[in-house]
Parts: sequence; structure tokens; C-alpha cells
Amino acid sequence: MWDGHSHCKDRSLERIGAALLSPSAETILYSSFPPDKRAKAIALNVGIGYFFLALGPFLGGILTQYASWRYAFWLNLPIAAFAFISAYYMPVLKKQKRSFEWIGFLTFSLGSVSIVYTLMEGRAWGWSSYQTLITLAFSILMFSILIIHSKKIEKPFLDLTFFKKRYLTAALGSTLFITFIIMIVLIWTIYFQNILNRTPLEAGMVALVAILPVIVFSTFTVKLMNKLGPSIIISSGFLIIGIALCSLSAYPTVQSLIPLFYIAFAFGSGASLIIAPTTVVFANETPVEHRSTMSSSTSTFRNFATSIGMATFAGLFASIHHISLNDQRGEIAANIDAFRAVNLFAAAVAVLAAIFAAFYFRKKD
Repeated sequence: MWDGHSHCKDRSLERIGAALLSPSAETILYSSFPPDKRAKAIALNVGIGYFFLALGPFLGGILTQYASWRYAFWLNLPIAAFAFISAYYMPVLKKQKRSFEWIGFLTFSLGSVSIVYTLMEGRAWGWSSYQTLITLAFSILMFSILIIHSKKIEKPFLDLTFFKKRYLTAALGSTLFITFIIMIVLIWTIYFQNILNRTPLEAGMVALVAILPVIVFSTFTVKLMNKLGPSIIISSGFLIIGIALCSLSAYPTVQSLIPLFYIAFAFGSGASLIIAPTTVVFANETPVEHRSTMSSSTSTFRNFATSIGMATFAGLFASIHHISLNDQRGEIAANIDAFRAVNLFAAAVAVLAAIFAAFYFRKKD
């Protein structure tokens, strides 16, 4: 019988497969193109990836509204079969002998799970309760052991020495920020359906518009970065996202889809100025012999930011909703208050990210 536990196990298995694919695909991409064509190839790869990311909620909305949400899972089978066959035509890379680093893996996994669980359950436990404090302290302990251990061995699970270079630190930080912020789109789709009474298809269309600029503008933004430099382009992207989020927070009950499309498109336009350029910076600044390690490290950090983003926005929404209900605001008003709060919080993070990018991308080491 399928239940919540089955869903968690199935999703865990799915993420294991994704963890095997992502670093390998990026490493093959970096190695398959000469430096003069690599930026364009990376931009196209980013656009294709986000095309399918945007297509998911849209197709899911169509299937949910006109058939059944279960078909969304069956839709992945032919795509997986095509990818499986295509893997046989991938170029063969030089094998590197490297043992699996269990201590780093376990400390990172336990620390990540603990902090995500704390963010998800903090409101129910109470943010100052002993459960919250103990779980948070355990997470900090695990990450501390990870950092200390990583400095002592030659090939750690997460190689932090790469980020001594200013541009790599800037690119990693910007990647973490944008990955975190994009998770707000999940809150949008739920809110649009449950509060604004939009259909799953309409909510999926808004999500599609929010990702569409990343698909369309990826190649252009990389060219723009090469002319103006990453500091101006990436920091401007975060500021545009912040403005879009503030606009949505100011009009949380708008009934027409057109304003939502405009705001979502502005959000996506800002994201397009960040995602492909930061990926190109990683490729250009990482030595060839370290690209595989760098790719796996950044993929791990990216997945961590995804989990933290979802947990943070969901936890904040639930907390503000609970506070508003206690103030006798009513269910609908409580949801509106919570929606405004998470968007303003995301906007504040975007402004912080813009300052970070402007400072760290100012000059190379």
C-alpha cells in the first residue's frame, strides 16, 4: 500500500539516481568542448535543463486537471529509457582511483538531515524547545567535524580548498543563494491553487513563465557577462529578483493571471542573469584535473541549498500562518500574511545575495 513513508523511500531512491547523474554529466560537458566553445555549451546545457524543470509543473498541471496526477510519474519512464540508451554513446573519461570518503559523507548527510528536520519541525516543537536546540546543535557538530576532517585528508568528500579562490567562492555563494531563492516558486504554486483558487494548470503556467527566461536568455547572459563582468550581471540579477518578490508580496490577492505572469517573468529574468554565468565561472576557474571533484562538490552544495530552501520557506509560512491565526486573523488572512512574509524574506535574501556578488566578483585573486 502506497503511503507517505513509501513516498519518502521512493523519492530517496530517485535522488540517489540524480546524485549519480549530475556531477558526471557536468564533467563530461566540461571535457568535451574546447575553452572557446565551452561557455556556449554550458549556457545551452543550462537552458535545456531548466526547460525540463519548467515543463514539469506545466505538464503536471495538465495531467492533474484533465486526467490524474499519477500520470506525471509514468511520463518519466520513456524519458528515463531514452537517457539510459543515450548513456552508451557518452564519451569515456579517464578513470580516477579514489576510495569513497565515508566520514565526510556521513557527517554531511547527518548534518543536512538534522538542519532540514529542525526547520520543518521547529514551529511544532517551539523554536526555543530542547528538541529544536538539540537537533540544531547536532547539525552544527556534524558540520564542524566535516570541516575539520576535510582539512586533514588528501581527498575529502567535499574539497573546500577550491574556494580559497575569490571567484570560485563568489560563484558558489551565488549558486547557493539562487538555488535557495528559486524554491519560493513551490510556495507560489501551492498558494495560487489553495488561496487564489487557480487550477493546477494555471499554477503550472505561472511556474513555467518564472523559468522560461532562464531557458531563452542563457546564451545571451553569458555573452553579457563576458562584456560587463560577473559583478554587475549577477548582482543585477539578484536585485531584479528582489523587486519581483516585493511586487508579489504587495499584491498577494491579484485575480488576473497577467500581473502574475509579468512578476514571474521578471523573477525568471533575474535568475537568467545568475544561473548560466555562475556555471561558466566554475568551468573557467577550475583546473581541468579538478573539474570532476569540483562538479560533485558544487552539486552537493546545490542539493543542500534546495533542501534548506524548501524547509525554510515551508517552516516560515507555517509559523507566520500560526501566529496570524492566534491573532484571530482568520484562515484566508493568515495565509495571505504568511505568503507576504515568505516573499519578503526571499526578497531580503536576494538583496543580501546582490551585495555578496557585487563584493566578491569585484576582482580576481
